[in-house]
Amino acid sequence: MQHMIACEDFELTPAIREHVEANVAAITEALPKNEQVRVFLSHPSKREFTALFKVHAWHREIVATDTSDNLYKAVNKARSNMIRKVHDLKERKVGARHNPGPTIGEFV
Repeated sequence: MQHMIACEDFELTPAIREHVEANVAAITEALPKNEQVRVFLSHPSKREFTALFKVHAWHREIVATDTSDNLYKAVNKARSNMIRKVHDLKERKVGARHNPGPTIGEFV
């Protein structure tokens, strides 16, 4: 699936695109099939980069962001946050299926 990468306040170079696509590939391994990852990169101040990943999966919007003085660090940390959030959500969904709830005997 085609993923969206958008830059604000600077140009998207081939090196940055390649780095972001490698990180997106790591995220898509944890997602259900055919989910689009949207990446927003910005340079809001002189010494600050922000990376934001968005995914719509399991009827929820999952957002992970990070800000750093280095663009590559911000992308890597945001990717790690996204993977953690996806795994946490996946565990909750699987746990809800496998946990039938309390039985009548547990209330006594």
